[in-house]
Amino acid sequence: MLEAANVTCGDYSHNESEWDVSTLTPIPAVKVMPPRVAESVVHLECVLRHEYPILNREDKPHASILIAEVVMVHANEGVLEHDNTGRPYVNVEKLAPISRLGHLDYALTTETIEMEMPNHKLIT
Repeated sequence: MLEAANVTCGDYSHNESEWDVSTLTPIPAVKVMPPRVAESVVHLECVLRHEYPILNREDKPHASILIAEVVMVHANEGVLEHDNTGRPYVNVEKLAPISRLGHLDYALTTETIEMEMPNHKLIT
């Protein structure tokens, strides 16, 4: 999956599709227009809510920060679990996600730490 995903990071022309150069398979989304990646274990269907351009030293946009709302989640049964209230969640250790860090670097998630979230009503 890492090799196939890396191919999609290439510097392609505006009218060239990453689907055509990768070995990944598009499948229909449920709530958004762009297709999902069939080989992915977890799919997040998102709607763009905000875009913030990042300006370079010449005050020209060269990147953007995108804020999106997740409107649908799909998870393979192999990574899906339920907590003690029956609420579903993705087991990160089973998922073993890979992250693109930038430039030529990727990271493998090899260890996770679980922490209880504080109850904001108890914090003064």
